[in-house]
Amino acid sequence: MGFLVRQCPNATCKFAKPTRHRFYSRVGSFLCKWNHRRIPRYRCRGCGKGFSSSRFKATYRQKKPYLNSSIFELYSSSTSQRRLAKYLKTDRKTIARKFIWLAEWAEREHKKKLSELPASSVFQFDEMESFEHTRLKPLSISVAVDASFSKVIALQVGTLGYKGRMASFALSKYGPRIDTSEEAVLRALSSIKIHCESKNIANPSLITDAKSTYPRLIKGVLPDALHTAVKVEKISMAQRLFRKGRRNEKDPLFVLNFTAAKIRHDLSRMARKVWVTTKKSSFLQAHLNLYLAYVNGYEVPR
Repeated sequence: MGFLVRQCPNATCKFAKPTRHRFYSRVGSFLCKWNHRRIPRYRCRGCGKGFSSSRFKATYRQKKPYLNSSIFELYSSSTSQRRLAKYLKTDRKTIARKFIWLAEWAEREHKKKLSELPASSVFQFDEMESFEHTRLKPLSISVAVDASFSKVIALQVGTLGYKGRMASFALSKYGPRIDTSEEAVLRALSSIKIHCESKNIANPSLITDAKSTYPRLIKGVLPDALHTAVKVEKISMAQRLFRKGRRNEKDPLFVLNFTAAKIRHDLSRMARKVWVTTKKSSFLQAHLNLYLAYVNGYEVPR
């Protein structure tokens, strides 16, 4: 493959904007350590800045870019960071740095791909719960999915206030806690709005459960949406065992509940009764960004 760059990486250069003619000259090469390939070097004729062909890749300056795809797939498939390091024969700090880089890439990629997802006018929305550091600090995860194509539109994390019988103890131990779950809901609804505007969908249909705050929040972001609130049937374990046929055959939120079940299974930090937990809510958001890119089929840069 030839060198197809049309602009100088130096922002102050006169060739910083794309140009049709060749603005650089060849000035040697160097040997890449991880794949032992010869990488050509170039020099800009305008500012004299030197650069290589790898300067314009997303994996620029990475010493082990070949690990990106493996970490992307395995960390979205019930594998913890320590097990990843052991399996890939590398240091856990490398896995942690790669995870942060992949999560930032996934967030940027989803913003670009949001308008390119298949057009749909029916969406399902709900929240699921997790925690950070300890079960006394609950978190809310706003989940928005496309009901037609089973694509994930948004996964947004927000904090919840103390709740349950241990609320007073948690307050005395950790101090006041700000509830940002509504802000997470608004961010998820904004993603649906961006997708609908890109596809010229005037009246999207939104299916949620009967939570009392949803009509107000949906009206603020999607005033023309056709909101349907459904009552979620609570089924005991005995009813599940003796019910004939599929227990979810009439579930109006089936796609969303199926997505939530996959999140519980595929994210090591989201499984119940395990040692792997979320230490900070920002890391949970990063992991969810990574998983969203994995489920929607985005390709990792090489």
